[in-house]
Amino acid sequence: MRKSKRMEPVLRIAESREDQAAHAFAESRRQLGEHERQLVQLQGYRREYQMQIDNQAAAGITASRLVDTHRFLAQLDKAITQQQMVVEQATRLCNQKRQHWLMSRQKSQSLEKAKTRFETLERQHEDRREQKVLDELAQRRRTQDE
Repeated sequence: MRKSKRMEPVLRIAESREDQAAHAFAESRRQLGEHERQLVQLQGYRREYQMQIDNQAAAGITASRLVDTHRFLAQLDKAITQQQMVVEQATRLCNQKRQHWLMSRQKSQSLEKAKTRFETLERQHEDRREQKVLDELAQRRRTQDE
């Protein structure tokens, strides 16, 4: 069996792994985007709530309401901090998935190049063999014609 044919199953496996890595990377990017959107929503909600409280405080607010407000803002800040950590983890995971995909892609490309190189060498070998046969036939005809 030719080397180029023996490379085909190996190449198919590498391409399958590359596809899997690409899908995992795409999924991690989707999840990272979702986590970032949630963080932006929390930050926006906190800004809006702070503006409402500032407006109410200017008009006058009770002490108990002010304490409750600060408690709620502290909870929002805690949720924002936690979401920032989730985003950081998702970013690291996304970077890992990207690296894995790039390595898988590089391996697939290397195997494809090797297969192409084998095919080229096989064609050249076959062309030389055919040329040799043609040369021998031409030589026989010349000797028969003489």
